[in-house]
Amino acid sequence: ATWTLPALMSIFTGVLPSVHQIDQIEGVAPLSESIPTLAEAFREAGYFTGAVLCNYYARGSYGFYRGFDLYDEYSVFMDTFTSGFDPAVFANPGITHVRSGRSVMESAKAVLQRAKVSDKPVFLFVLFYDPHDEYLSPYDIYYGKFGVGYDESMIGRRLKDRRHMIPEGPELEDMIKLYD
Repeated sequence: ATWTLPALMSIFTGVLPSVHQIDQIEGVAPLSESIPTLAEAFREAGYFTGAVLCNYYARGSYGFYRGFDLYDEYSVFMDTFTSGFDPAVFANPGITHVRSGRSVMESAKAVLQRAKVSDKPVFLFVLFYDPHDEYLSPYDIYYGKFGVGYDESMIGRRLKDRRHMIPEGPELEDMIKLYD
């Protein structure tokens, strides 16, 4: 599959989208109980299973939560400016930010601490949103470390406005550094 929802479901089930049928955003029934998931297999094998994510397309209601002892999901705010999608369909309009990778990692650490108490081996699925546009690299950590010059037109929401422009030279090099 070419996009998150059916691709992740295929990873979690080992079957094609034509089999799991999770390939639409709205109006889709949750994953059939007859299709086992990776997390269910890990839990049956005696693992503590946890997930921490912030991608709307991996929300539990599609069936991703099955087999997880702890499923920490967080809806991603996608307004028409940042994503081109209708916020009434995709998220709670009260949420005004995307959960950062730093926040996801803090939650993942907490899940690992909880898993430690179980004294079981751990299967932990962590899904980040940061590599998507709008890309918001923490300036204090990464710009200096990777030698990226600060240019407001290359970060955050303004990058979206330039998506059809092909960068060249130093601008292209800086954009690559941002993702590195």
